[in-house]
Amino acid sequence: MVTQGQFKSIKRQVVEETAVGVGYYEGILQEIPSYALLEAVREVSSLGWITPHTSDADIQNMLVTESVKNMGYQDFKEVAPYFFSYPKTRAEMRLIEPIEVSPSYFEKLQANATELFNLKQELQEMNQNIEDKIQELETNRLPNGDEVVGIDLEAEELLLLHASENRFIEADEVILENTITDYRSQLSESGQVIEYLLDEENPQLTTILYEEVIHHYHRHWPDTDPIQFTEEMIEVLNREGKLDASYYQTANFNSLRDAYAYGSRSIAFDEKFPDYDSFVLSYAEDKEVHEEYDYQFEAVAIAEDIIANRLEDINQVLSNINQELIIETVTGYSQGDSWQLAYMRDTEQETAENVRDYLQHELGAWYRGSLTELSVISFDNIDIDKGFNGEVELTTRVDSDLLYGDKLKQLQERMPELARFSPTETAIRSLVREVQENLQEPEMGL
Repeated sequence: MVTQGQFKSIKRQVVEETAVGVGYYEGILQEIPSYALLEAVREVSSLGWITPHTSDADIQNMLVTESVKNMGYQDFKEVAPYFFSYPKTRAEMRLIEPIEVSPSYFEKLQANATELFNLKQELQEMNQNIEDKIQELETNRLPNGDEVVGIDLEAEELLLLHASENRFIEADEVILENTITDYRSQLSESGQVIEYLLDEENPQLTTILYEEVIHHYHRHWPDTDPIQFTEEMIEVLNREGKLDASYYQTANFNSLRDAYAYGSRSIAFDEKFPDYDSFVLSYAEDKEVHEEYDYQFEAVAIAEDIIANRLEDINQVLSNINQELIIETVTGYSQGDSWQLAYMRDTEQETAENVRDYLQHELGAWYRGSLTELSVISFDNIDIDKGFNGEVELTTRVDSDLLYGDKLKQLQERMPELARFSPTETAIRSLVREVQENLQEPEMGL
């Protein structure tokens, strides 16, 4: 059994003495992995070792020697038996005629390595290199952070993930019609929500907001902001005369609900204010007229408290008109960066999950700067000399914060329509195999 030390010794001997110096048998190129062979071709080409006068024997020696240099231990174990220095018990079984590597075959291998992805001709006539195209997209002559994450060989298209810092996405491109919060507003996010609800002019919603304002000031300043019947309410109770005037004319109630419950014991009061909403709105209107309260202004001022205390009640009212107020907290990269983004969901048309995803990973990503674009680009739109012409087949937005590790897999999980794309390395290996099959020379057994 050949030991690991013997394998390493054989490899070292090949590297030091060259493959010809050690000697090898027919069939070795079949065992050399494509990555090692292609790296050898690139190395030989870049160093300019091949000229029209280079002999076939020298070409073959260069390819085998340079390939061995690039091989890992496991791959070399499969190749080692083809060298003369390998123990003869196995090597003798492989004795056949010496390899003949012609300049024409080397040229085909060179085309394989430097022009893997010919976009306009058959494999035998490749004149452009997909790796150069990828480099063109990812660098623009200097590294730019853009990344080709997938290739569809059949459609001849690349999937390019742009670096977020390279994309300028307008706010209007990401702000949907039902989005409530707007970074351009001078109000806080919660203030914008309350202003939006007030603009709806829904009596039940307005009641909730005004009730919170009244209770807020009563809790903090009970002596200066007592909850008492208005003059109009007292007059209604006085006309009927069934309740204790000495009580209700000066009573300080704990809440508007308590005041309404007491007044509703009067038939006349109940007819004047048939529901709680009408009672609260009348109470607030009186305050605005006689005490110069601006309840809309006050509601916006304590918006954060209102949302914290009454969001569930607000959504209970909204459910009657097939709506839901969704608020999502989005955090940025700097300490203290945080936004409360709000959206009015149409419960018949949109799911809460999709809306929250939009707020967190599209609008929210735009706020924190992680929103970028994913483009599908045809090979035809990339010229190695002239560069990328800017034309794309499709562009979609994606939160780069969601992508880590296997980016293509994560993109495909969110967008199943991208399943047709293969990882870049996988696609390149696939095409390398196809190219090798098309470049076979029967006498070499490849």
